[in-house]
Amino acid sequence: MSGVIFNQTDNSGILNTKHDQIPVIARNEGLVNKYISATTADINADFLTVYNPAGQGVVLSDVNLTVDITAAAGSHGLDTGSEAAIFYHLYVIYNGTTVNGLISAHRDTPTMPAGFTYKKYVGAVINASSNFQYFHQMGNKVIIAEVNVGSSTSATYANKTLATTCPVTARNISGKIFAARNTDASSGYAFVAGTAAGQGEQNIRWLVNGGTNPGNNKNIIAPFADQLLVEDQKIYLKVNASGSTATLYVSGYSFHGIV
Repeated sequence: MSGVIFNQTDNSGILNTKHDQIPVIARNEGLVNKYISATTADINADFLTVYNPAGQGVVLSDVNLTVDITAAAGSHGLDTGSEAAIFYHLYVIYNGTTVNGLISAHRDTPTMPAGFTYKKYVGAVINASSNFQYFHQMGNKVIIAEVNVGSSTSATYANKTLATTCPVTARNISGKIFAARNTDASSGYAFVAGTAAGQGEQNIRWLVNGGTNPGNNKNIIAPFADQLLVEDQKIYLKVNASGSTATLYVSGYSFHGIV
C-alpha cells in the first residue's frame, strides 16, 4: 500500500460515516483476489474502505497483500485456531499505520490482532483437504474450477448442497446443466431454482419434433448465469422427462456489495 487517502474528514484524519456529519464517499475499486498456492492468496485493490466498530472509515489505496494460512494473525495469517478443511473468509485490516490481510473462519466477526480495529470483508477461499483451491475474483464476481454439485432424476426439486463450492456469503452462482436423455421420445426440461418451490427458476429444454424419437442417449448441455441463492449454500434441481438425468455444474459465484 503506497498511502492512505482521507476524504471529507472531520478534521481528525478519519472518515466520519455518521448520518449527521459530512457524508463519506467510500471507495472500493479495482479489487482482484486470486489463488497463488496451496497456502497463499493475493488481495489487490486500487482503493478499499475499511471501518472500525464505531462506523468510522478510512480509504486505503494501492492495496497489495498476500495472505498465508500458515502465518500468524498479525502477519497476514489465520486469526485463531488450527487450519481446517473449510471455507475461509478474507479481510483487509488496518491499525492506523499498517495494512494487513487476515484469514478467518468467521464471515462477520474475525478475531482481530492486537491494535487492529479497522476491517473490510473482501472475499473467501475454500481450503479443501488443507489446500487452497483455485479461484480468481474481480470485484464481486469469482470464477472457480468447475464443480459437479449433483444430479437429479426427479420431477420434484431436490436440494444440492454448495457447502464446498461457494461460501455462505455468495449470493449468485453460474455454471451449466447437463441433461442425459436416456429415453427421449418426448420433449422435456431440466430446471435449477433458488428454492424448493421453484422461485427464480431457470431451465433448459429439448424438443422432439413431430413426435419422432431421434434415438436414446442424446445429451443436452446449456449454461445458466446468476442464479440467486435464496438459502445459504443451497440450490435446487429437477428434471421433468421420464428416464432423464440432470446434472448441475458450478463454475462461478458472486458476492453482493463488496465493491
